[in-house]
Amino acid sequence: MARRGRVELRRIEDRTSRQVRFSKRRAGLFKKAFELSLLCDAEVALLVFSPAGKLYEYASTRQLLCSMRARYMLERIPERLTTMDDSAQDLGSNTTGVVPSPPHEHVLQNVLLFRGLVVPSSTAL
Repeated sequence: MARRGRVELRRIEDRTSRQVRFSKRRAGLFKKAFELSLLCDAEVALLVFSPAGKLYEYASTRQLLCSMRARYMLERIPERLTTMDDSAQDLGSNTTGVVPSPPHEHVLQNVLLFRGLVVPSSTAL
C-alpha cells in the first residue's frame, strides 16, 4: 500500500474555497470536541471565529460555556479600551475642536473588582 507524503499547509487564497474548507473542518473539530467530552468525561470548551469573523462555540456544559464567554470578554476588555483610547487620541490630534473621551476608569475598576484584584469602595461601580 502506497503511503501518502506530508501535505504542505498553507493559506487558501480563494475566498470561497477557504470558507468551504473552514465549514468542513469546523464540523470535524466540533465532532472531535464532543467525542472527547463524551469518551473521557472531560469538560471541553471551544471558541472558533470564521474567516468572516462569525463566532462558533461548543461547550460540554452550559455553565462552562457561560464561564468561557465571561473569561473571553474579561481578557478582551483592556485590549478594546486601549484601542478605543488610541482612536480617540488620534481623532483629537487630527481634528480641531474634538476632545478625546476620558479614560474608561469605571470599566477598568469593575474588571479589577470582578477579578478580585481591588477592594470595593463606596464609590466603585
